[in-house]
Amino acid sequence: MITSITVKNVASYSPDGVLIENLKPVSFIYGANGSGKTTISNFLASPEQTKYTDSSMSWENDQALSIHVYNKEFREQNFFKSNIPGVFTLGEASADQMKSLEEKKEEIKKLRETLRDELRRLKGFDEQLNSESERLKENLWDLFNKPNKASFSDAFKGSTYKDTFKSRLLQEFKSNSADLLTKEELLEKAKTIFGGRPQEIRLLPFLDFSRLSEIEESEVWSRAIVGKADVPIAKLIGKLKNSDWVDKGQQFIEGETCPFCQQETVNENLRKQLADFFDESYKSALEEVKNLVIEFESKSKEILFQLEDLHQREKESSDTKIDWEKFETNVELLESRFAESQRVMTDKLKEPSRKLSLTLLTDLYSHFEEQISKANELIKDHNKIVLSFKSSHTLLVQSVWKHIVEEARPIVEGYDKAVQGISSAKSNLIEVQKKTTDKGIQLKKEIEDLTAGATGIEFSELEMNNTLASYGFFNFKVVKSLDKENCYQIQRENGSLVESTLSEGEVTFLTFLYFYQLAKGGHSEQTVNDRRVLVVDDPISSLDSNVLFVVSSLLRKYLEEVRSSKGNINQLILFTHNSYFHKQMAIVEGRNQEFDNTGYWILRKGRKYTTIEPHGKKNPISSTYELLWQELKSEEKKSGVMLQNAMRRILEYYFTVFGQFSNIKNLPSKFKSIEEQMICKSLISWMHGGSHDIADEIHISGYDDSELRYKAVFKSIFNANGQLGHYNLMMDIKEDILDIN
Repeated sequence: MITSITVKNVASYSPDGVLIENLKPVSFIYGANGSGKTTISNFLASPEQTKYTDSSMSWENDQALSIHVYNKEFREQNFFKSNIPGVFTLGEASADQMKSLEEKKEEIKKLRETLRDELRRLKGFDEQLNSESERLKENLWDLFNKPNKASFSDAFKGSTYKDTFKSRLLQEFKSNSADLLTKEELLEKAKTIFGGRPQEIRLLPFLDFSRLSEIEESEVWSRAIVGKADVPIAKLIGKLKNSDWVDKGQQFIEGETCPFCQQETVNENLRKQLADFFDESYKSALEEVKNLVIEFESKSKEILFQLEDLHQREKESSDTKIDWEKFETNVELLESRFAESQRVMTDKLKEPSRKLSLTLLTDLYSHFEEQISKANELIKDHNKIVLSFKSSHTLLVQSVWKHIVEEARPIVEGYDKAVQGISSAKSNLIEVQKKTTDKGIQLKKEIEDLTAGATGIEFSELEMNNTLASYGFFNFKVVKSLDKENCYQIQRENGSLVESTLSEGEVTFLTFLYFYQLAKGGHSEQTVNDRRVLVVDDPISSLDSNVLFVVSSLLRKYLEEVRSSKGNINQLILFTHNSYFHKQMAIVEGRNQEFDNTGYWILRKGRKYTTIEPHGKKNPISSTYELLWQELKSEEKKSGVMLQNAMRRILEYYFTVFGQFSNIKNLPSKFKSIEEQMICKSLISWMHGGSHDIADEIHISGYDDSELRYKAVFKSIFNANGQLGHYNLMMDIKEDILDIN
């Protein structure tokens, strides 16, 4: 049977929806029109529809049964077409057949009970296995993970949750063949191998100082660069030692004026002597100095850039191998020495005739080469460790688990022994259950064989026509279709087909009789004996009172069969909005009785969404009049129309049926003051406007205080007519409470 129904995100049900749980074999669900009853019955009839994606139902023991739903949609699907599928039911059979059939049905019923018991026991074994597994998981975690995770976190990677830790330990229990080490040995190894995994380090690049050394050692710096000695003017220049001065002055000679004495002494002879003195060899030597100065500047900058790049790389490394304090001191010294050498070279370029000396930087170059070589040796040693780390790490992880496995061995072996015992008992029960199932299959086949010759659609046809005739429906009847095998047609007395000319009441009654036959039969011989759930949604719509009584009586037969566990109907879920019909179905022997296999619920439609109220096995519905008062008492915010309708119907029923007024419009006369009479008239106008003109609801923006004021006036009407006691009774107000109205 269905144990729970969840309806969400469809029609009047919110995204959170409602949950109807702990459903009973007999379940009454009461709700006003528009409260969502048909939505539930349609869902049960066609749960596969996409609009019910968020809705669901649960079955006892996860065994789904066929569901037969009677509602408006059932009527439209089955009785607005010419050929109606026939209903196979068990008809006239011999006494021996019926006796044998009943015996086998009783036997299969007992088998189902046995099977349910076996399923419960199997579930018990599963729970024991789960319990043992949970206990093992907790023990392994508390005894072996918690005390060791700080020291052996690397070994536990991928096993940091209780479930994964247990699975890993059981796996290692079967396959770990590592050497068994003591915990002290494991802790010592973990100090160097566990933790942050070392990464391979690139070797440091060597710096090329060779060209800088060649430039520094060049003889050009200590050699005087002067002009030719065999030129007449050379003797004077040599004596004055102003070769560089004269060379610079040449560029200022213009015309015959000497740039030095400003006399007209420059002639062709002087020009020739100067040109001969500063010949090509002089210019070539000077060009060599200039090129060396430029090259030295470029190479020194390149070396400093490489040093800075090396410094930046090592600065970002967490495992540098260079003594950076000493290294940075040498870099600063190198920058200073480069600047000094650059100054000397620039002086030589300005005064080529001077003999200058450069301080060689070979010692500094050697320092850098030595530091880089030493760092690279350390890097090579580190990288050797990295290459062997993976195998060492894997071996240590295996050793850690081997140690834990041996410590956990008594616990794991005890768990295995318990599981084997439970699993063995479970396997034996599965074999027994299989035999029970096979026996049930055989019995079902025997029942099908017994009913094969005793079922047909004629028996349902006969019963439906007899019931129709018994209640005065003579102008139509159910007949076998001449067009299609195993189908019915609805036919007039003159032989013509009814098609869609029946009244709403006639269609309702006829479709219910059809459903009633289907509830105990099926659309094929094979489904006649299937167990099923009946869902009946408001079967008395458009019926007069005597037919309503017939429907109630017929349904009560199935209700009693379900309560007594007879027949193949396992559950009856009844939806209704009619308190009289509800009373006919729920009241037993003139009074409300509580049954363990019967439950009650009320659906309520608020302003926007439907809610559910469970009432257990106590029937909450006694009469329509009481229901109206329940609507009034409810603190839930609901549609103003519902409140107005409830007030109007209460006043009409109480004061016109039982009271002294023929019309509730006469109620204001009982008030003494004009003001009170006007307020009462306002209430009556408000009630009529809301309950008779539903369009007004569109203009109501919220639950405002006017409803609270009208509730107070409503109470005053009972007080003014001397009926406050009745008001207090229906509203559950104690009489001794001081009333200020």
